[in-house]
Amino acid sequence: MFNARNGQRIRALWNGDTSMHNGDHFAADLALCSYLVFYTNGEYSTMDVLFRQSYIVQNGHFIYRFNSY
Repeated sequence: MFNARNGQRIRALWNGDTSMHNGDHFAADLALCSYLVFYTNGEYSTMDVLFRQSYIVQNGHFIYRFNSY
């Protein structure tokens, strides 16, 4: 994923850089998740593990909200 043509952009998002999204954390989260969907072929458990390893989650910038229906 980081070795792809857009790998630098993905690594920046992975490391918490929101500058490509005008400092909008939500937009940066969505962009990172979109890359994870692509590179994991939509495998939810793998996406979840990877997202939890990113700077966004590791440094408390993302709050998990679980809903039960």
